[in-house]
Formats: sequence, structure tokens, C-alpha cells
Amino acid sequence: MRRLLFPALLLLASAYALPEAAQAQENIATEELADMALPPSELAKAREFISAEDLAVLRQSAREGWSFDQYTLGLMYAEGKGVPQSDTQAVYWIRLAAEQDNSHAQTNLGLRYMVGEGVPQDYAQGARWLRLAAEWGNQEAQSRLGLLYLEGQGVPKNYVASYIWADLAAAQGDEFGLKIKETVAELLTPVERYRARRLSEECYRQDYRNCTY
Repeated sequence: MRRLLFPALLLLASAYALPEAAQAQENIATEELADMALPPSELAKAREFISAEDLAVLRQSAREGWSFDQYTLGLMYAEGKGVPQSDTQAVYWIRLAAEQDNSHAQTNLGLRYMVGEGVPQDYAQGARWLRLAAEWGNQEAQSRLGLLYLEGQGVPKNYVASYIWADLAAAQGDEFGLKIKETVAELLTPVERYRARRLSEECYRQDYRNCTY
């Protein structure tokens, strides 16, 4: 049985253009050498966050395909926590987790595409990853997808679709989703609001899959 890693990483993982495969592997090796070459003061600071042993365990499990550990390692590189800060490494590991349907990683990657952080800005790609995460029930992705449909970024502007995803997020306690829902509700006619509520209920019953607008 794999042992659970240090509480600090669990907290980090719950908080929040990829190179070709060969180049990415070369980058990984380079980053690991950089880890060992940290100045003594920085190395001591890194070890307060994660021990060398735990970092080795995390790397190994990430390489073995554990999406949670891939995402955690990606967040560590994004924040420079326990390892040197590197957007390249962050995106590499977060993308691997996202491709395994880790909804938190999908949301993170989608938001990165929206703002161009570590990847070229691409609204369509951002919307695609957020939609995938939203279909897994990720409330942050649902509320952000609602915003995209409201503003027409990466997707065609659609107030009914915006209401649906914002409503689904709000139902899970997402405050941003509630704000989007209230904003969109004022833009819809009574008939459109009724239709949007019905479609939202249907989307929920279908586990957020194959939702129609």
C-alpha cells in the first residue's frame, strides 16, 4: 500500500505549450539536478516543506502514473515549494494528471490557458479543459465555464449555458457560481430562466454529462 505523503502536500494539492516527450524527460532530469544544486539556505527552506525522502517517493509515484501525485508535484513546481519554481515542469506534471481525468488538474490547466500562464494563451483550449473538469463535477470549473459562456470567451456566448453551469456550481456552494447565476438571471427572460432551470436539473441528473443548452 502506498503511504500517504506529508500533510503540507495534501493542503497544497487541495488548494488549487508542453515540450515533446523526449525534451520533457530531459527537462525533468535537469530539474532534478537543479534540486540538488540549491544553495544551502534555499535547500534548508525546501526541506522544511518536504524531506528529500518524501520528494523521492513523490517523484516515483508521479512517474508511475498516480494522478494525485502528478498534480501535487506540478503545484510544487508552480509555487516553488520544495523544488525550484518552473512553469515548464508545472505544466508537464499538471497536464499528465489532467489527461488522467484529475478534475483539479484539468481546472488548473484550463485556467492557465485562459491567462497564458506557462502555456500560450488559448481561450478555446481553456474552455475545453474546464468543460472536462466541469463534467466531473468540479464546482470551480463549472463556475468558470459559466463565466466563459457569459462573456463568450473560448465558447459562443450563451446565457442559458452560462446559467446552467453557474447554477450547478452554486448548488455545490460555490460563491462565484452564485454571483454568475444572479448576473445571468437578470439577462434572461422569464421563459428562458424557466428553461435554464429545467436544463440545469436535467444536467445534474445526468451527472453533468451530455448537458444540452
